[in-house]
Amino acid sequence: CTLPNGMKLALLPKKSKGSTVQMRFDLHFGTLDNLRGKQGAAAGAGIIIGTGTETKTRAQLADAFSALKTEWELNGGSGWGHAALTTRRDALLPALELLAEAMRKPSFSPEEYEQGQRQTVQALEQQSDEPGAVAGRALARALQHYAADDPRYTPTFAEAIAQTKAATLAESQAFYRTYWGADHADMAI
Repeated sequence: CTLPNGMKLALLPKKSKGSTVQMRFDLHFGTLDNLRGKQGAAAGAGIIIGTGTETKTRAQLADAFSALKTEWELNGGSGWGHAALTTRRDALLPALELLAEAMRKPSFSPEEYEQGQRQTVQALEQQSDEPGAVAGRALARALQHYAADDPRYTPTFAEAIAQTKAATLAESQAFYRTYWGADHADMAI
């Protein structure tokens, strides 16, 4: 069904072991024109989202999900955001509330942002030495012929590292405030 805000929702009842529930939430935002050249800020918004809220540190957020026995992920990039939960049926509503807090009220802590940037750069550097990651990126680049400022462009590892290092917290906050919202989203439970 489509909700009044435009979000598409699918509830797929299915018997599962231990009453396990999985939720996937995908945001779609921006246009080719208004996302052009904002890959670094988009990646920065993806780095900071989920690293704490206005009232919870990263550790407190992780502990709250752990107390609910919930696995979770939250990230984003240029034109997309993604969240996922795996939990028990009785913990779904509190887990969704916690996820909503993480998505709606990120802390934008400078320390967390810098730590996230360092971790992202380290991950990209490690991937640049892994044959599978190198092959995957090479294939994506061979199949997609977009200009470097196009949000669909697949950067080289060096370009992705440079974009990550160049993005500022202020740019990432502005990107988040402009684009992150549930008006163009798909959710499946």
